[in-house]
Amino acid sequence: MRALRVIGNSVLWIVAFAGVLAGGLWVANALGLVQPLVVVSGSMEPGIMTGDLVFSTPIQAADLAVGDVATLPSTLTGKLVTHRVIDITAGQEAGRFLVHMKGDANEFADSEEYVVSGSVWTPFTQITGGGYLLSTVTKPGVVIPLAITLLAMIALSTLPRPEVEDGAEAVSDRTRDDAGAGSDPNGGADRTDGCVFPVDAPAFAGIRA
Repeated sequence: MRALRVIGNSVLWIVAFAGVLAGGLWVANALGLVQPLVVVSGSMEPGIMTGDLVFSTPIQAADLAVGDVATLPSTLTGKLVTHRVIDITAGQEAGRFLVHMKGDANEFADSEEYVVSGSVWTPFTQITGGGYLLSTVTKPGVVIPLAITLLAMIALSTLPRPEVEDGAEAVSDRTRDDAGAGSDPNGGADRTDGCVFPVDAPAFAGIRA
């Protein structure tokens, strides 16, 4: 039970840390400060691999330059595309830009022209294989048993410590003291490494385990 409580406490701290981290990420995403993305193709390999978890932050479209990696919405698929900027020109309207991109592993440039304004997403860090892990743990067949296991471990960590353990230790100590005192006619004994040596008897005759 003691080992289970230790494991439960460790799991509790890990879950608490993960919860705080996830909560902070959710707030940052809601405020438009960060955008987590799961990479589903190898068009940017080897720099960004399939299954990586990419975190993008916003910059002004006017600050976007050729050579930058940007995450822009596609009008063809309705999804976000993370590719490298190969050309950017100012649009007819102020603050609007026309961007052409290409995946590092692709032979040809993207077939569409991205029209951007205001702020755009640009990757600033990534977790190798993090996308696979996120996709796995969010599946119902995985997250439900995992949640039940975590709750069980947390419940074990909150179990009260049995008071009988302290009482038993105290009784054991008193028993040892009484045994030691009774072995000495003068009411005392010298102790060395758990053995008792009576004062008025040969040393070998009084050794007790």
